Amino acid sequence: MASYTTQKNAYNSLIYTTKNPKATSSIHSNNCHNSRFLRICLPQNNVVLRQKIALQNVDVPHYDQKISYTLSKLINYEIKSMETAASFVQKLQDCSDYSPSACFEFMDPQNSQVLMASNFRDLFQQSAIIIYPHELQSLFKRFDLLNDGVIDECEFMKYFRKRVVNPKECKTPIKEKSYLHNFKEKSQQKQLQSQQSNRSKKTSTTPIKKLNSILKQTGQSPKKEFDNQRSVSFVDSSKTSKTQNMNSSYILKTPNQQHKKYIDQKTELRAQMQLFKVQKSQQSSLNSTVKKPTQKRSTQKHGIKKSPKRNKNVFNPSIFLKDTLLKLMNFEKEIERIKLNLQTAPDFSICNTFRALDKRKMGFLVSEDLEEFINKQHLSLILKKASPDGRIKFNQFIQLISPISIYHQEQQSIREQSQTQNYFVQGRIKQQLCLLFEKLYQRELLFEQVNQEMKHNSQCDIKYLFMMIDEDSCDNEISLKDLDSFLYKQEVQPELEDLELLFNRLDTDRDGKVSFLDFINIFSF
Repeated sequence: MASYTTQKNAYNSLIYTTKNPKATSSIHSNNCHNSRFLRICLPQNNVVLRQKIALQNVDVPHYDQKISYTLSKLINYEIKSMETAASFVQKLQDCSDYSPSACFEFMDPQNSQVLMASNFRDLFQQSAIIIYPHELQSLFKRFDLLNDGVIDECEFMKYFRKRVVNPKECKTPIKEKSYLHNFKEKSQQKQLQSQQSNRSKKTSTTPIKKLNSILKQTGQSPKKEFDNQRSVSFVDSSKTSKTQNMNSSYILKTPNQQHKKYIDQKTELRAQMQLFKVQKSQQSSLNSTVKKPTQKRSTQKHGIKKSPKRNKNVFNPSIFLKDTLLKLMNFEKEIERIKLNLQTAPDFSICNTFRALDKRKMGFLVSEDLEEFINKQHLSLILKKASPDGRIKFNQFIQLISPISIYHQEQQSIREQSQTQNYFVQGRIKQQLCLLFEKLYQRELLFEQVNQEMKHNSQCDIKYLFMMIDEDSCDNEISLKDLDSFLYKQEVQPELEDLELLFNRLDTDRDGKVSFLDFINIFSF
């Protein structure tokens, strides 16, 4: 029924265009604008949604508030991305030796005159930038304006030309130079005024203030003779009898400027003398206490001396997490190297190794089997991580011994089909297996140490460590970029292969992201 209605609508539109030839050009232009708009807004991977939107009637508008809000946010993000792209293109144009054609030739070393997604991937690998396949695909589709799967030089140049901001085409009038000059002068005057006001506000530490602070600390009251509030002074008019001066016994005097300067200098000199006396008395009291120390003071001194040593041993979560991740990365590198050495050996077989270890013919391995093989005890830690019941089946044993590289896994599976059954493991293969189990055991001991250290330091919990790595994205999931940014903040820049080994170790369920549950499981909390 839906196909019938669409065919009928197409038929009616065709009849309308044949009757009205002038309307064909307008309809064609509207459809072109509509298709460009849909190409920007709709996701390119969802083909069903594109077909559904294409079959809708364009003349009937949609007044859904949620759609309008989401569309406005989308256009806002598109504008922001265009602005950032324009700023970066402007920086490139400021360089003296920049040209888009030279960039195209640099990205196309084979001179094929077109760019593929592999060219972008090679560019990011040369710059040591981590980019995921879906991000690379979306970036490639941004450049691929014709949507034909390749980018020619015209498309590449057009992408850069579209986002260049030309100041000559700006409609806003540019203000005159005189206005700008006056504006700069006014701003400079304001800065000078603010600096002068700040200087006037700064309080000068006079000897009187120092003296008053010292006397307050010792518990004594400041003397009245050093009070600086002397705007009006009452002076005894004369020492004669009251009979001679019946009308006025006290005279109100306002001191002039010279008399005021003299009083200020006099009080400052007295304050310096008194300050010198107080400081000298304090030094003498300290010397007397040092010569005859009591038991209480000696204990306090010993406590003060030991305090910096305690501060050195304070638990720092970021340093602790960085050291733990680096140790784990080194373990993963060594374990992966041993696994690759085993896989490259021509006479190595996972099936034969499992048969040789399973001497009891039970179909699974327990800790006693491994302990007899390498002559070491307490290897149950390795089995507990592989399986909760402490029994390793054949599929779990493959995951324990196989490297992360898919290529080596496929080569080993091909080799397993051609090898004969053997129940003995000897020579170099036995040495490598013993070394592998030893490193796995040391790695589990590292997890136990981390667990114990976290239990002793109650000020930091496992959730806090998780959020330290997930600080940039804050999505309750640790990605490869989050792990790389955390180590970069701690001044550690590992190789990409080593970083992927560490990330695969943390990602226990192999879903491409480290959740909080994975983080708890890996450290046995």
